[in-house]
Amino acid sequence: MRRLLALLALIVLATDGPASVQRQLEGMGPGAWFAVVYLALAATLLAYSLWTRLLQRHAATRVMPFSLLVPVVGLQWLGMVAVLLGLVVNQVRGRRAALFSGSRFRAGAGSPRW
Repeated sequence: MRRLLALLALIVLATDGPASVQRQLEGMGPGAWFAVVYLALAATLLAYSLWTRLLQRHAATRVMPFSLLVPVVGLQWLGMVAVLLGLVVNQVRGRRAALFSGSRFRAGAGSPRW
């Protein structure tokens, strides 16, 4: 694990340069550091400890199909966020256009006048 981290550090230093890495580290606020610590320690340790406990209680052949569902569930969440974001953008754009240009509907037509 230490070799992997050292290799990743060397790759980052070689591609970005030491000055860029130093600026990025100095620019991180407390919220960013909290996020790094949370993801590195809390979320990772919790996930691996739950996975280990699950494998201790059940056979790997019963647990493995659930681990293969992780990308599918992630894609579902991503799709849901994309749809909701599209709805928000369309609603905000429509309301903003109606505010700045008055009514966009013809009397009795029921369709927008673009």
